Amino acid sequence: MLPGVEQKQLRLVKETGAFQKEVEAHFALLPAMKLFVEENESLNGRAGGRVWPLVPVPQIVYGAYDDADGTGIIALMDLRESGFLPLSHYSGMNLAQVLTVAEKVAEFHAVGSAMLMNNNGEKKEEEDLAKQFRGREEKQ
Repeated sequence: MLPGVEQKQLRLVKETGAFQKEVEAHFALLPAMKLFVEENESLNGRAGGRVWPLVPVPQIVYGAYDDADGTGIIALMDLRESGFLPLSHYSGMNLAQVLTVAEKVAEFHAVGSAMLMNNNGEKKEEEDLAKQFRGREEKQ
């Protein structure tokens, strides 16, 4: 790695709260999205009844972060056991893979938007959900 690059990456991870957001997403946001989809029949009827998982998300085994320096650790189940293979970052994706990614990201955002619109007038839920993906300075 180039000198100074690692420090820039560490600063970025700390400033954005990347580990905190990732851990909270796996422990709080994704289960809440799954429950929302299961409880809403209109979403369940889509795609032959299979809306969740929107994207094959590995189950989190462990996740922790340190507020002081922004570092953390996330341990996830290995999706290779389900037939998934890691993508080569050097060869990139073909058009079919790019379209699949775009579709899955759109579905993910659609469920998140539906959750926000269906909060039964409870502003707090919307604020809590939005806070998970804002900068740390806005949370305090």
